[in-house]
Amino acid sequence: MNQLFVKLQVLKATKSKGQGVIEYAGALVIAAVLVAATLAIGPTGITNLFTDIMNSVQSYFTGQLPT
Repeated sequence: MNQLFVKLQVLKATKSKGQGVIEYAGALVIAAVLVAATLAIGPTGITNLFTDIMNSVQSYFTGQLPT
């Protein structure tokens, strides 16, 4: 049990500080890119995108129904 505790302490000590901040910054960058892409498409582009998605989903499920 003592050896396991020592190994856990070594693993905990080797984790670099600030790693969470880097991951958080990466998530913010991805979110910013998604928001920018959405704004670049514009309202009509977004409407067409969701309409196409809903039509595709509806066609798929309609095709799965037994006749």
